[in-house]
Amino acid sequence: MNRYVFSNPISLSEIFVRMVKITILLNLFLIFGCHHIRDYRISQRVNVLSKTIFSGGIKRSYHIYIPNSVIDTTQNSDLNQDNSIQKIQNTVNHNKYGLILFLHGRYGTGRQAMIQSDFNSVADKHKLIIIYPDGFDRSWADGRGGTPADRKGIDDVGFIEEIIKNSLVDYPIDESRIFISGHSNGGFMTQRMLLEKTELFRAGASVVSQLSENLLRKYRPSKPLSVLFINGTEDPLVPYYGGYVSDNGLILSAEESFDRWVQWNGCIGKGSISKQNSNLSDKTSLVYNLHNNCDNNTSVGIIKIIGGGHSWPGKMDEIPFIDLGNPTYEINGADTIWNFFESI
Repeated sequence: MNRYVFSNPISLSEIFVRMVKITILLNLFLIFGCHHIRDYRISQRVNVLSKTIFSGGIKRSYHIYIPNSVIDTTQNSDLNQDNSIQKIQNTVNHNKYGLILFLHGRYGTGRQAMIQSDFNSVADKHKLIIIYPDGFDRSWADGRGGTPADRKGIDDVGFIEEIIKNSLVDYPIDESRIFISGHSNGGFMTQRMLLEKTELFRAGASVVSQLSENLLRKYRPSKPLSVLFINGTEDPLVPYYGGYVSDNGLILSAEESFDRWVQWNGCIGKGSISKQNSNLSDKTSLVYNLHNNCDNNTSVGIIKIIGGGHSWPGKMDEIPFIDLGNPTYEINGADTIWNFFESI
């Protein structure tokens, strides 16, 4: 007669913990798995090129969106993954296009950011090239010290600089019209790039992210530069009024970050302030503060989303079991940022 002996029976509490873990994994798959399927479809479009390089001894990747408006202009309507780079390189010299680098948030990817931000639509309308880099372990070494990339000592500044240099060789990019933007961790990385590599950019925009104390102790911009901040006053992850962010160090408030750039850019007088509350159903309203009277014709702006949380403007982002606060539908993030960039 066979006997089965269970030397380590599973307790009810252990069963409950395992069920909770399975539920979390299923939720993550349902939310992010669908995004990955959609991301894969987007990555297969002939307009999107995925490239890898070795930077700092590590294999890194990024994704380039080349809109039909650029392809048609250069008479490369048969663009495909095998010959697109060569075809774009063969365009006539007087066709030059602006470049936006968009940096995803923590736990994101370049292709996920392509969906979230919708900068591709801006590229289609305004003949721009957009690059979506992938962070290390879904994070950026933004200088605060707590992200996986920071803890590993990843040189993300060098990585992004290499992307720009390579793209200037491969594509007809106007070197005077290179912009950078990012969301959350990507927005903090944007601030690092603007401080350490000021000379590379025409302007930058950080969404639900600010300046950090660590960066301020080390860097200052090398010239006046146009900068925009977009922040929610009720952001549960990145406090609008500054303070500590989880394990990622001390940050300035959104308005202190704005004031620093006003000071660095030598802005004179008071900014122009306006308000907006066009969507009464989203529990948010906007206050715009814009300084235009600054050195080198630069501008510094902040859009204060009263009652707003951590989501990308115009979208409701979702992360399982994490409260992101109220989304705002008062503005479209990509359109708003491009309108600021275009005005410079």
